[in-house]
Amino acid sequence: METKTVDNEILISAVRDFVAEGRSVELRCKGNSMNPFLVSGRDSVTVGPFTDADIVPGAVILGRDSSGRWLLHRVVKCCGSQVILNGDGNASWLFEIVDKGEIVAVARSFVIRGKRVETGSLRWRSCSYLWHLAGRIALGRWSLRRIILGLWRRLHLRDSRFRKTEVRHRRQADISDASTLRWK
Repeated sequence: METKTVDNEILISAVRDFVAEGRSVELRCKGNSMNPFLVSGRDSVTVGPFTDADIVPGAVILGRDSSGRWLLHRVVKCCGSQVILNGDGNASWLFEIVDKGEIVAVARSFVIRGKRVETGSLRWRSCSYLWHLAGRIALGRWSLRRIILGLWRRLHLRDSRFRKTEVRHRRQADISDASTLRWK
């Protein structure tokens, strides 16, 4: 399988073409907004064609928000022609809004630590539900999700295997720089 690094506009154009043909594309994750489930530079996502029935709360979509940033985030709610998203690594109250016309693809599977996890699997659905629930459980002023994320980030930064990656991606935290594309 060939791997190339390209600008996001070229990448998204190619992904849009492949999805229109009914094909899937595997993308390497970049950025920290889907931590702790997806880690930048380590994990990847396979996105593919979708119907309106696939755009439901809990689904992970690739789309452009109103400010022009490309996002791979989880659907929180559908409101008419707009979809409200939230990244797993973001605060539970930090939302992005995407028009349905700006959605390019839906995640079909993930490669996490070298193992493929399908989005319809019991493991993925259970983890997604529990993470959503953790955002709603308050412990004092903070949600359980925020506490878990804080602990995870501290442990992740201490791990010497990830320290260099974390520092590099703190400077390039936005997905709009460039991404890695694998053609299937």
